[in-house]
Amino acid sequence: MPEMPIETGDLAKPGGSSEAVRAAKAVRA
Repeated sequence: MPEMPIETGDLAKPGGSSEAVRAAKAVRA
């Protein structure tokens, strides 16, 4: 699968990009 946005990637692969999503959210926050 092509690299989708972090948020979409998390929904598509739960538990796979969880860490990346949390890191991104922490940076955005």
